Amino acid sequence: MSKKIRRKALSVSMAGVLLLSVITPMPFSNPLQAAPAAAVQSAIAPAQVTADWYKSYQTMDGVGAAYAYTDSVHMLQLASAGHQDTVRHLLDLTFSEQKGTGHDIVRVIIGDNGGLTTSGATAASPGFNPLTSLLADVNNPGFDIEGNAIPLRGTAGQYGYKIEAENRYYDGNTDSIWPVEPEHAPGTLVPVQDFVWDYPSWNQPIGNDDGGPTNLLSKPGEQPVVIKNSPRTRKELFDIDQVWTMRQAQQYGVKQFYACTWTVPYWMSQSNTNSPSKIVRGDIATIGGKPVKIYYQAYADYLVNYIRGMWEQWGIPVTHINPFNEVDLAGGSAAYVTELINGYIGPALKKSMQPGGDLYDIKNPEGKLIDFIPQLAAVDGTNLGASLT
Repeated sequence: MSKKIRRKALSVSMAGVLLLSVITPMPFSNPLQAAPAAAVQSAIAPAQVTADWYKSYQTMDGVGAAYAYTDSVHMLQLASAGHQDTVRHLLDLTFSEQKGTGHDIVRVIIGDNGGLTTSGATAASPGFNPLTSLLADVNNPGFDIEGNAIPLRGTAGQYGYKIEAENRYYDGNTDSIWPVEPEHAPGTLVPVQDFVWDYPSWNQPIGNDDGGPTNLLSKPGEQPVVIKNSPRTRKELFDIDQVWTMRQAQQYGVKQFYACTWTVPYWMSQSNTNSPSKIVRGDIATIGGKPVKIYYQAYADYLVNYIRGMWEQWGIPVTHINPFNEVDLAGGSAAYVTELINGYIGPALKKSMQPGGDLYDIKNPEGKLIDFIPQLAAVDGTNLGASLT
């Protein structure tokens, strides 16, 4: 694990006199008497304070901030507008020990594949098949124009999907490593395959792209944002602002990266419109004679493979992972959180580090073996008392 950073705590001892003011009832006709000057001076005299800078009470992993959405996206926009020097100045202020605050921890969002939803897709205004990107066939509900099946939730999806008008520059959704559900028979577990880096197009230039900012890492001393004048690859554009921020932080010496899920991809979510949501759907399969929640297991595999992808594709160590962000706002209970962590996510993380596991002896692009053990972070909640009582 990363080096612990000790922060000095302030020890404050207070010494003073507690002034007891006793008010004696008196007739309203009696005039109020002013307090003696000596008593007033005693009451306002400053208390004695002793600061001991050399006594430590707590060891902290570090200090950091969240870089989801605007923080990172706006720096890429500034660079695209020709203000690379401003971007370097902002990075210095954030991550440099000499020129700024020296953040030790970077918190990022685990993407959910955008605001995909079946809401608004009708026979009069059809959407698309998220598996093929083809238009839905209004004359053959549940299929696209080439006859490929569209993922359904009841009748939701029969006319395809649309993308909600999310504003990524404010609080929108981001790219997912597992954008669509792999094919599998009903009542069986989701195969752990078909991640974005498994697609043939992953390292290929995008045909209609004119270039622009990328998540590539520039050399120290060079302009912080690598801007291409030719078509970019899907890897160079994937989760561009989050990957770019983490790689920049690494250049400043940051070794702790804390990834948190806002909402799960549409195909794992409980939403009846197949939109990303904070609650994982609870479909049950019988595996080895025991009930297993299909998408709870898929979600656990999703988190493990997010860690794997960040290390294998970019060499980013996701040292801490949090499966929940304000889950209580969506009705997530303590029982829900406990079941997911104890029954699925915890065991999946543990198994992943064992021989044969998804994270065992994996290497970064430079061939370096994984050198950290991912940790679960505490649950994020708006009202932890309500969600974890």
